[in-house]
Amino acid sequence: MNSRRILIIDDDPNVTKLLQLTLERRDAKVEAMVDARGAVARAKEFQPHLIVCDIDLGATDGGEVAHQLSADPATAKIPLIYLSSLVTPGDSDKLSGGRKLISKQLPYTEIVDRILAEVPA
Repeated sequence: MNSRRILIIDDDPNVTKLLQLTLERRDAKVEAMVDARGAVARAKEFQPHLIVCDIDLGATDGGEVAHQLSADPATAKIPLIYLSSLVTPGDSDKLSGGRKLISKQLPYTEIVDRILAEVPA
């Protein structure tokens, strides 16, 4: 139980809470952040199997978060996918900077399924 650890970084608390609750019901351990500051420290401590990160985070962006995570040897190998309202459903699973994109415009169950598909069971 709770073998899959997922870190969610999204500045919309409704998105983080809904994803957290749904993923936990699907047997994942989830930590959520609404502020990207401290993402590297949180990832080092939590050691998630996957990081789900919004692209547009207000004060910063997902690309900067990905760069910071990649620059630290303790977090560099943790997979990161982007979850964003800036991309259309047709753009889901395409790559941005070598990372998968998931559109927030997809049906919610499909978003959760796509996230879980990226995490080892």
